Amino acid sequence: MLLGAGHQYKLRRHSEYYDRASKAIHPHYEAIGEKAQAARVNHVDETPWKNNGKLNWLWVMASSVVAYFMVHTNRSKDAFKSLVGGWEGILVSDGYRLYRNWVHARQTCLAHLIRRAKGLAERKEPELVQCGTWARDEFTSPMQNGQGSANKSRVECILCPAQPADCTVYRLRQ
Repeated sequence: MLLGAGHQYKLRRHSEYYDRASKAIHPHYEAIGEKAQAARVNHVDETPWKNNGKLNWLWVMASSVVAYFMVHTNRSKDAFKSLVGGWEGILVSDGYRLYRNWVHARQTCLAHLIRRAKGLAERKEPELVQCGTWARDEFTSPMQNGQGSANKSRVECILCPAQPADCTVYRLRQ
């Protein structure tokens, strides 16, 4: 269907508004990226993202303060480097090989650990069932049964990549 002159004008105006808005928020977008790259700990992930029918990747780098998003044409080392820049903090991620090769401190995402533990708990081998059941219960009990700091601290220590001297929980127990 062909658009009349009025519709073409509206589309052109829409594009102009989009461009102006993009330029206006760009400094804020850059500031969010800088804030994410200044964080000690960041969760990083990527997911497929269609753009005009073409496959792209939506990347996110999220700290406890900000979430920085980037659309890239690839799911690659170059895209990852573009996202994290010179950041060298603690990476929390899934098991994607690119993340497993991170040379700085890395933690597997708790949701992925719970999923893996549940899978082990459903296996046929008794040793794996026992291990998976224990891990599943340890990882989920602080969130579900409200026992608070005792269980939560135990799980945090299991998951924490910090050395004892850097660990607040460890120091409080001394």
